Amino acid sequence: MSSRSARPRLEALWAGAAIASLDRIELLLGDAATSDPPLAGLADTDAVAILHEPPGGDVPPTALPAALAASLRKARIADVAEILEDRLAVTVRYGDGGGLRLVPALRSGEEVRMAGPGGTDWFGISPVFFASVLLSENARLEGRLVPVINAAKRVIAELPARSRLGGYHVETLAIAVFRGYTGPRAMDPMLEHFFAAAAAAVLKPLVNGTGQSLHIDDELGPANSATRRRIARSLADTGRGLAAAPEIAP
Repeated sequence: MSSRSARPRLEALWAGAAIASLDRIELLLGDAATSDPPLAGLADTDAVAILHEPPGGDVPPTALPAALAASLRKARIADVAEILEDRLAVTVRYGDGGGLRLVPALRSGEEVRMAGPGGTDWFGISPVFFASVLLSENARLEGRLVPVINAAKRVIAELPARSRLGGYHVETLAIAVFRGYTGPRAMDPMLEHFFAAAAAAVLKPLVNGTGQSLHIDDELGPANSATRRRIARSLADTGRGLAAAPEIAP
C-alpha cells in the first residue's frame, strides 16, 4: 500500500487501538505493498507495531503476532474486515480489498526487539535502526532499492527450497551489497548487481560495523560451509540467467 493510502489507515489503527498493550504504530516504509502470500521482511511491511512488555516480562518472540492481533481485534476498528496473523506479522484487511501488513515488536525499557527470520528467536538488529538504514539507502538510490529487494525475493522464492534465503536475510544482504553502489539506478542492472554481489557475500556470516554477528544467517553455518557454497552457486547462476534475459520485470 502506498504511503498516501497507508498513513490514514495507520493513524486510524492507532486511534482505535490506543489501549494499554499498544505503544504505537510507526510507519517505517511508505511504499510497501501487501503481498499474498507475504514476502517476509521489512521492505514489504507497512509498519512496525511496538507493544509494551507486560509486567514480569519474559515474552517470547513467537507470542508477538498473536498479541498484536488480539489488541487490534479488541479495538473493533471501523472498516476492518479481517485480521490475520502468521508467525512473523499481522495483516489487516479492509472491506474495500485493501490491506496493511504490520510486524510486531516489543518494547522493554529503552530496547525495542523484533522476532528474527524464523519467528522463534530475536532479530539481531533493532527494527527501528534496521528500517532507518533501509529507508536511508533506498532514498540514496532514488527509491530503487526497495523494489529491487522485492523483485529479488520473488525470484528467490522460485528457487529450490534448499537454495532459498529468508526475507530479512535478503534485505540485510541488499543493504550490504548496495552500500557504496554507484551504478545505474534501474531494475535490470541493480538486480543483476544484487545476485552477483550476494553470491560472494553469502559465503560469510553477516556482521555489523563492529564485526559482531547479526545472527540472521546462523542456520547457514560458518564461513564457506557447504550450505553457503550451494546457495552462492544458486545466486550466481540466477544472476547470470537474469543478465541473459531480454528484460527483467520490475
